[in-house]
Amino acid sequence: MDADLLPLSLRLSLPRLGSQRSVDEPMVYAHYCVPDRDWAYYVTEGEPVGKEYAFFGFLLGSEQEKDWNWRSLRLSDLERTVVRNAAFQPGRLTDVVVLPY
Repeated sequence: MDADLLPLSLRLSLPRLGSQRSVDEPMVYAHYCVPDRDWAYYVTEGEPVGKEYAFFGFLLGSEQEKDWNWRSLRLSDLERTVVRNAAFQPGRLTDVVVLPY
């Protein structure tokens, strides 16, 4: 498991998958981005699933694609392409995610 992408402090703070499903303003605990693309993933939940770690969160795609929606991803999906924003401060979804378009 990549300690830069999923440090112990983050792993311990993430609520289990599905636990914020009925919350109107879920908490966002982490922000991942692709440095050379207009792509961001805001993690609201996560837990180990077998030998993998699964996340659920809000994906904000490029302005051209106008792609934003809720998605599940695995840590292995992120390891090759993304960087975790270590300076990100957790907050409610509408406080930390601003749709650029």
